[in-house]
Amino acid sequence: MVAAAEKFFVGRTTKYTASDVSGKEKEFFYEKINHNVPVVIWVTLDLSTPQVASSSYFSDTKEYFKAPINLHAVVLVGYNELNNTVHVMNPLKGRVSHNAD
Repeated sequence: MVAAAEKFFVGRTTKYTASDVSGKEKEFFYEKINHNVPVVIWVTLDLSTPQVASSSYFSDTKEYFKAPINLHAVVLVGYNELNNTVHVMNPLKGRVSHNAD
């Protein structure tokens, strides 16, 4: 996802860069939202358990990869610490809220 985003930025005037921030605490993402920095989140459809239907090896690294078929991306657009929710733009459903945990 980072590589695809960086390709998008090539030749464009923007203050944004892409970086992998996997494993960060939710407060890290809240701070990004507070500074109007979009956060793309790689999830599964409806936050369901990943469904692995196939697997393969990467040709360059020979790393084994189990390929989930229900992956999806959403953009974090807000949060509410009082009721522990996050708000995302989901390209399939529009703006939706989820429990932040």
